Amino acid sequence: MKEQLEQRLQKLKNEFASGKKMIADLKAKQKNLHQTLLRIQGAIQVLEEEITKIEEDDFAETLDFSKNKVESLKNLVQPIHQTIAQEQSSTNKLTSKNSPQG
Repeated sequence: MKEQLEQRLQKLKNEFASGKKMIADLKAKQKNLHQTLLRIQGAIQVLEEEITKIEEDDFAETLDFSKNKVESLKNLVQPIHQTIAQEQSSTNKLTSKNSPQG
């Protein structure tokens, strides 16, 4: 009987040691996984910041392009506007010369 109890005791001690080793291994894996997740989180943050920066740069370039486009259109429209104003002035002078004075 004593021998059976000692065998059972030894089995339990072996299982206990095996369980402690498994817990230590799982804790090490958990630590490694946590560190990996932190690195991934950092990489995500960097990529999000880079994407935001690119979007801001693209938006700024679009605004600059739009500003240049508006300036170009102003440069095209201004001479036309001046021509129209001159023609209206000439027309007004002609009509005032031809109109009877009261």
